[in-house]
Amino acid sequence: MEENHLEITLSYLNNKIEDFQLPSTLNEFRTKIKEIFQIKKNIDEIFITYITEEQEEGKEDEQEFVHEVKREEEYVTLLGLIKQEDVVKDSIIYIETDRVPNEVCREFSKNFDQEIELLIKTQLKAAGERIKKGLSGKTELYPSTKIQEKKCFKCNKNIIGDIFKCVEDVDQSIYCKKCSLNKTSPMFIIH
Repeated sequence: MEENHLEITLSYLNNKIEDFQLPSTLNEFRTKIKEIFQIKKNIDEIFITYITEEQEEGKEDEQEFVHEVKREEEYVTLLGLIKQEDVVKDSIIYIETDRVPNEVCREFSKNFDQEIELLIKTQLKAAGERIKKGLSGKTELYPSTKIQEKKCFKCNKNIIGDIFKCVEDVDQSIYCKKCSLNKTSPMFIIH
């Protein structure tokens, strides 16, 4: 078939593959993408998007529209647009997964101010996720770093392991794990 000779650039997390030969079906395309970019086959769902520039009736300037390919019919439409050269903006298909890092945004900016706004939003979101992860105590640390040089406020023994701090405590008192279990108020886990 003629579709097997259609080529386009793929973009996934700042990785680009130029002159990628498009398969004739969406299922084959998804399979190839997962193999090339080493995306886990049964876990991560991939999102396929592309941008077109179209002129609306009554308007002089062309506007960008983002299209997502979810079904076979939409993939066939994409193949048709690629045949009509210069319809798909920059001849790029964007691939994303649910596990896209927070620093990467699925939104596309229309001007410089919107680009700055999106950059700030994604960086704040990423920083928030890092803070949540840090406060949850899920960071993996070496056992040798768990010996503290601080004493528990309640039992007055040297703390070995995590330090616990009461959320409501104004005095910023710290507790060992054993004493923190006896407290009724919420606690932060601090290394």
